[in-house]
Amino acid sequence: MHDLVAISVILYYKYATYVIVLEFIRKEHIWPLLECSKYSSLIENKAYSLRLAQEILLSSFLCNLESSLVAEVADAPSMVATYIPHSNSKFTLSLDSLLRYGSPHLSIADLVTPSDIARDMNNTTLISSSKSFDCIFSVQSFSSIPNDRLILYFDSIANLLRPGGLAIHAIDFHISDVPSDHWKNRLSILTDLLTMNPDLEPIGSVYQGELAFSCEYASNPDNILFDLKKKSPSLNALRQSAQSVSIIWGARKI
Repeated sequence: MHDLVAISVILYYKYATYVIVLEFIRKEHIWPLLECSKYSSLIENKAYSLRLAQEILLSSFLCNLESSLVAEVADAPSMVATYIPHSNSKFTLSLDSLLRYGSPHLSIADLVTPSDIARDMNNTTLISSSKSFDCIFSVQSFSSIPNDRLILYFDSIANLLRPGGLAIHAIDFHISDVPSDHWKNRLSILTDLLTMNPDLEPIGSVYQGELAFSCEYASNPDNILFDLKKKSPSLNALRQSAQSVSIIWGARKI
């Protein structure tokens, strides 16, 4: 439990202690975890990156879950999944599957298709119905979702959570010297999704400041940003003029 002492906002969920805020990930959140042998498999032989910081922080939140139904929104499981105890049932939901599973207007027959990533034949009915999951999390999965479509995905998440269920997501941001309207609007939308949804309540403090980079924020080093240009060259101009950072978005289903 000492891993979490350095982070200030504490919540009790499933008899375990977590720290969840709508806040930018800061170095003070990450550095104590980097020193813990518990996360050596995440750190070993890896260059520091923002994704590493996101995965370590989410792992520290979820490592004490017990007997829960957990879904990761991703095309393939992240390293976070390896830190969720085996007593939990774990699934992976693609973004498309999230919308299919989370829609209140679809029947089970509509949901069970060969392309669904989250398939367990013994639990098909369970994972295809609403209010099924105790926890839904993601790392960078919503980075490419346009602002005007975020509500569709987060409404689906709310629909899939059981009462008391936890949603926690690490979401990338790019902050330049003069933040663009796109990123300002994105922060505003994510704040509204956390505070205005009658089915969710924010867990911990909600960021209220202006969108601006701080040297306290965990960020991607230049060598990582340079390597990323091979995967998505369309973002090169943005990477050269902005800092790559992340927020943690956390809510509990009412």
